[in-house]
Formats: sequence, C-alpha cells, structure tokens
Amino acid sequence: MPSRNHTSNATSKKSKFTGPRVIIPIKKKKPKKKLEVHVNENSSPVEILHASWEFISAFQFFYTFNAYFHLPKDLSIQQLEEALVAGKDEEPVPDEHVAHLKRESSVLSQQSSQSGGESLPVRNYLANFMVHIISPLLTPRQQTLINQDNYEQFVADVFPDYSNFANMHIIDKIKVLKSIEMAHVEIADPDLLALQVDKSSKALRVSPLGTDCEGWVYWYFGHQRLYREVPLVIGKKGPDALEFSFELVCYTIEQWKETIEKLKSVKRPANKKIAKTVNALGAEVIVEIEAKEKARLAHEAKMKRARELELMPKKRSRRLEVKFEEQVKRQKLLDEEREQAELEALASQKEAEQAEVMIEKCSREIQKAEISLRKNLRAFITDLMVAGHESKAAMQPLTTLVNTKTPLHERLAKMQGWIRLLEGSISMELSEEDGTIQFVGESVDTALVSVLFTSAMAVYLNTLMLLKLNPISVAFETADQTYADLILDHFENIESFTLALNNIITSITDKAIREDVVQFLAAIFAPDVHQIAEAQQPERGVEEAKVDELEPGINGVHDPAAALFDGVGELSDSNSISSDDNKLGESISSTAADTIKLDASNTVSTTDVDSADVEEIDEYDLVPADTDATTDNCITDIAPSLHTSAEITTEITADPPTLKAASTNDTVPHTSLETLTNELPTSYATLDNDTTVACMETSPEKLAVDELVDVQIMESVAWLDSVNTTDSLKISVESSLETDTSMSAASVPHESL
Repeated sequence: MPSRNHTSNATSKKSKFTGPRVIIPIKKKKPKKKLEVHVNENSSPVEILHASWEFISAFQFFYTFNAYFHLPKDLSIQQLEEALVAGKDEEPVPDEHVAHLKRESSVLSQQSSQSGGESLPVRNYLANFMVHIISPLLTPRQQTLINQDNYEQFVADVFPDYSNFANMHIIDKIKVLKSIEMAHVEIADPDLLALQVDKSSKALRVSPLGTDCEGWVYWYFGHQRLYREVPLVIGKKGPDALEFSFELVCYTIEQWKETIEKLKSVKRPANKKIAKTVNALGAEVIVEIEAKEKARLAHEAKMKRARELELMPKKRSRRLEVKFEEQVKRQKLLDEEREQAELEALASQKEAEQAEVMIEKCSREIQKAEISLRKNLRAFITDLMVAGHESKAAMQPLTTLVNTKTPLHERLAKMQGWIRLLEGSISMELSEEDGTIQFVGESVDTALVSVLFTSAMAVYLNTLMLLKLNPISVAFETADQTYADLILDHFENIESFTLALNNIITSITDKAIREDVVQFLAAIFAPDVHQIAEAQQPERGVEEAKVDELEPGINGVHDPAAALFDGVGELSDSNSISSDDNKLGESISSTAADTIKLDASNTVSTTDVDSADVEEIDEYDLVPADTDATTDNCITDIAPSLHTSAEITTEITADPPTLKAASTNDTVPHTSLETLTNELPTSYATLDNDTTVACMETSPEKLAVDELVDVQIMESVAWLDSVNTTDSLKISVESSLETDTSMSAASVPHESL
C-alpha cells in the first residue's frame, strides 16, 4: 500500500476540452443611489420653502383650522410663499380674498380707477396673515391694538428671539410660523379643541400616498401640489436633513403629466402601485387646474371687454354701457345671494353640529344622574333594613332595577312602595274646575329632595313615554324634557315640577289617555288600604266584633290601583255577603251530604293576586257546595303564609273530629276546643254567649292581617244537633302567596258546641 507522500509517475488524465479558457467577469453591484434633497441654507427662498417640512406643517395647521383664525377658506400656500419672499410692503402681494369680499360696486368703476394710473388699494398679504394667526396669543387689549402696521412689535413681544419679522431670513420666518403653531397647540384653546372634535381624523392627519422603488415617500396636502419626502435614516439625522426633507414634484398640468408617465415607465411592483395612485389623483387635479384656468381666462376676457367699453366714445357706447351695467348689477346680486346662502348653510350646519354635541352631552349627564339616583335609592333602603325599620323581604322588590321589560303592575308596586316610605304624608289632588293636579301633604315641600319621590316620579314619566304616549306627540316631548329636568335636578321647587306635569297632561289630545295618565298618577299616591281600615274601625274586643258589610273593593275602601289592572284588587258586585240564618240552617239540615266549601272563585274573593304587588289578605265565603246560597255568618280569614295550594277538610262525625291537610294527608285528632287552641299557638278561639267563634292570626312575623274577621253562627246548637253524623264541613283554600305553609282557621267540634 503506497504511502500518502507517494507520488505516482503515471500520466495524469487529460482534460476533455482543450479550448482556451473564458473568464466571465463578475459584475459589481451598483451602490444604491442615495436619496437626498439638494437644499441648504444658501439655497433660494423658494427652494427652501418647498423643501422645509416645518413650513408645510405650519401651513397645513393654519389651513385646517382657518375658521378659528378667521382666515379665508381658500387659503393658498402659493400666495403665502410669495408673501414671505416679498417681505416688505414695497413689494405687496394682492390679497385676492379681501378684494373678493370687498368687491367694488361695478367692474367699470374698478377699471376706471386703474386706467387713470391709480393702483388698487391692496393689503400686505403677509401682514394680514400674521395679524390673524398671532391675535389669539395676545391679551384682549393687545388684540384691539394690533394691525398690519405694528404686527411685528407684537410678534417680538410673544417671541423675543425674533424681531423685525419682515426683514428676517426665510428660515427664521419659517421658525416663527412653526413657533406660533406650537404655541396654539400648547395653549389648547377650547374653541380650537371644539373644531378639532368636529373634524374627522382623516382631515386632521394626512397619510402618504405610497413609496416608489427608490424609496421616495409621496405626499399630497392639497393645492394641486405633489411632494415627495426623503426617508430619514435613524441615527444619521443631520441638522440640514431635519430641516429640508421634502421636494416639490409637480404643481402644473405639464408637471403632473410628466410625473405620471415617469412612474409608469418603471416596471416594478412598487412603482406600479404608486403610479396607479398618482394617476387617479392626477386626473382629478388636472381637471381642477383646467377649471381654474378656464375661470381665469373668462375673467380676463371680461376685464378686457370692460376696458374696451370704457375706451369707447360715450355717445356711441351708451346703450351698451347701460346694458353692461345692468349685467354687472345682476351678477353682483347673484354673487351676494350665493354668498349669503353659503353663509346661512354654514351657520345652519354649525348649529346642527352644536345641537348634536349638546344632545350627546345631555344624554351622558342624564345617564350619570340615573346611576347616581339608583345608588342613592339602594343605599337609603339598605339603611332602613339595617336599622330594622323594614324587613328585607318587603324591601327587596323595591331595590330591583326597572327596565323596558318590567310590567306595569310591578312598576306601580315599586312607586307605591317608595311613596309609602316617605317621612310624612304626601298625596295628589285633582282640581274639578280646570283638571289640573297638585301635591299636598306634610312632606310636599321637601319631596324633590327625597330620593324616594324623585325615583317614583322618574319611573312614572318613563312609563308614560314607554307605554302611554305617542313618540311623535307634543306630550311625549314635554314628558322627555320633564324627565331630564327631574333627573338633573333642574326644578327649583315642587310647584315648578307640578306645572311641568300639568303641561304634560294638558298637551295630551286623547281624552281617554289623559284620564288614564291622571288615574295612573293617582294610583301611585293612593293611601294604604290597611291604614284606612284601622282608622275606620274602632278599638273593640273580640267578643264585641261585628261583621262589617263589605262593598266592592277591600274592606269597603276603593283602591284606585284596582282599576288599572284586570284581576288585581278588583271585586265584582256579586262578591257580597248575604245574611239569612234560617235558609242556612234549613239548607244544612235538609241536605245531609252537603259540603260547605271555601273557594277562591266564590264570593268575597280576590283572584289573580300577586303577593309582590298587593299585600292584602284574600277573603273567602262559606257557601254550600251544591247550592247558590251565600251567608255572612260564616267567614274565615286565611293567613297569607300558605306556600302552595292546600285543602283543609274538617269532618263532623260521631267520632272525635279530625283536621286533615289534603296536601300532606296528615290527620290530627281533636277532642275539644281547648286541645285545638293549644295545638294552634298562632291562633285563638273563644266562645261567647251568642255562640260566636272568632278565629284570628296573631303572629306578626307570619301575617299581615290588619282587620278581624268574625264568624257568627246564630242558631248553631239547633242546627248542628240536627246535622247527620255523616255531614262534613270542607274548607278549600288556594293561595299563591310565597310564604311558608301555616294554618289560621280553627274548626270547633260538634261535641264542644
């Protein structure tokens, strides 16, 4: 095996190709062209203005907020550049905007003065511009003193580093304009901020059009000018690069066309995109420039014709002169009408925008006030529960939120509950003469200060707008304004609030709706029926209690809220109690199998009662199951603590009677009245000389009964002895009140009687 250093004498393998070698030189990449703007401090003023980003930025600021500075809408950057270059008044720049606003009475008189060798009284455009932009930075007294002749003094007062503004270098003038812009931004005048809010983000911030393949960033700020910017490299920013980074590409029709063709010629994706954008923009700009050029040529032709008419002999041109004067007058009137219409449209638009801003601001204030009112109401009710003045079960419904899905009866119950918690009484009275309402009572003077009264009236007005009033009616608008004034605490006293409510009522054209609105308000301030019953019933013992004759309503008291809802607190005329002891005795003795039932669907009953809305006790009548007879001698007061429907049956047989609960099928034997009384500690039963049995719930923790319902049996011994042992007394109770099941009615056994 040969070693590694072994050299073989064998001839090397010859190459297949014996031709001369061709060396292909490697092309060196051309260095990327450095983008730069060839402008410095020694350049011409026009070139500096075109390349200075500070000047472009300052002009764009003043142009965007021209209304704040009282500058013309068509403020021209070209005119400002010419004015900055001109400098002193010996080289004035005609102010076309002022001349347009203050046009002469006729073109002839204007041209006549020119033909006589006298120049038009023109203003220094730069001085006029500087007075407008520097005035907001001055004091009110200085604003009255500044004018076009002394504005340089006030510029020096605001910016001491810059004096003799008109003779300064163009770069220093740009610095002054930029400093004025930044001063306005730092001061942040509310009027300026209001204009900023009204303008869209697109108008406030201009975005670049795009970038070409070389890296130039193209910008269009309006005024038919297309700029391109050098992208600055981070970390290599010199002072010149910071000041001069823009380049004016085109601003005439020919330059726009050349730029579009130049971008199209480069077949690169980046150029295609920017070329498409510039092409679309250039078409619009060219049309705009052509329209302006056409208007300029027409104006020049008009002026030329006017000069020709002026030079014509008066005898031969009087007819044409009169005709031309009439045309000038008509044109002047048309121009004035157009300008007036534009001013009115602008004022109307500004008023509409201000109205929208005010409506939005008022809406936010109302939302905050509503949230604060709900918090205060919840805190007030929570304090009552913590102090032990009110129970949590009774106050819980009053703290829940009211929304658009809350039914009418729940709204009424909440408002009634809030009004009843007021310290001192307050009620509503309706005048029979003019139909107006007024509030009376002990707490009427402090009602608007109370969160309870304010919450109740706010829900009342909200209910009117939601359920009762037409949204396009005058009454709806009045109610909406009254609601806002109530929530925002704009009413000085209760009289002003009452006047607003009366305006709502009188503006309702439909009589039925008007009466419904008044009745709904009366229901809110209706007194508690339990308190009325206590006031009307004198204090007496159980033995002296008599059965009161009941009228339609609850305990003979009419509840205004009962008429608002079907089936809530409403009793028919047939639900009365008739008294006929002989018929009752005959009916029971003749029919041994008859069963006396206490049914919620029969007389003296209140159906479809929601325990969260009406806190009254249902009353039921004892009637024979198979007959139509009714009696007021047997009335049982049922406690509202039944959680589910229960049927309680008492059977009278020879054996000791039993008390059965149909829902649980539990049977409890009873042998005497004493045993019954002991086993029902929450009730008591007494037997007087008239054989009267009275049953009443006495536990305040479980019952809300404020009246005593008596049961009188006039000839109980006679007819009970004649009753067959198979007869039974059946009491059916159905209650939807959501409390624990309890029993408040007692049955007296046959043997005890």
